[in-house]
Amino acid sequence: MDDLDIGRTRRTPSRAQRQAVIARDQHCRFPGCDRPAGWSEIHHVQPWQHGGPTTATNLGAFCTWDHTQIHRNHTTIALAPDGTMTFTTPFGETWQTKPRSQLPRLPF
Repeated sequence: MDDLDIGRTRRTPSRAQRQAVIARDQHCRFPGCDRPAGWSEIHHVQPWQHGGPTTATNLGAFCTWDHTQIHRNHTTIALAPDGTMTFTTPFGETWQTKPRSQLPRLPF
């Protein structure tokens, strides 16, 4: 296990994970938002409390406003291997965003 994959050992992302997610996303990943990723909170795509791992490939950068809206509106997020995020509302509406960069390849 490396700094980008701490699995279920802890909920809080490591500094290396935060840096990797910020480098990949470069801005809030919520559709239509362009706030810098450095201002963002790092959010588990598959919720940690529902078994989601703390891995860079299960994390996304979201500004505080959009992070709150994701939880408040029960929006689900799917993260594809290429970094594309698909957001789905409880009403079935979907949007996609693509990362501006890619995570480095992991050695496993």
